[in-house]
Amino acid sequence: MQAWHLWAVAALLLALAELAGGQFILLGLGLAAAVVAVVLIFLPGMGFAGQLLIFGVAAAVIVPLIVMVFRRYFPEQGVSVMNEPGGKAGEPRPVVERDGRIGVEIYGDFYPAEFPSGIEPEKGMEVVVLRFRGIKALVRAVDGGSSRQI
Repeated sequence: MQAWHLWAVAALLLALAELAGGQFILLGLGLAAAVVAVVLIFLPGMGFAGQLLIFGVAAAVIVPLIVMVFRRYFPEQGVSVMNEPGGKAGEPRPVVERDGRIGVEIYGDFYPAEFPSGIEPEKGMEVVVLRFRGIKALVRAVDGGSSRQI
């Protein structure tokens, strides 16, 4: 097996590891490993120190660029199911129980729910999601056509 094969495998493994949620850092390192693999195709006799140098320089250039692009298209506050185009912000939802926990379902995903005061709503109650704190949905109760906060 030639050295460039090892770098190509490393590039693929890093790119696959990105799927676990590396926030594009692992993808950048995978691209840097791919750069080394390509260089080794043209310069097969390069020593390991040279390979590491190329990897380091490529990573130092590629990773910040990818992070910059990532932050531009996915701001730190993240993508919210409450604000996405065609989203259902402010729409009343029934409180459900799943696996012994009380919460709401949004687009098929379950979120534990509580009122801003910290009290859990009752199963079957109609609520409107105000915002999220971590994975918890902070909600307000809906009474007929109006809503009240607890």
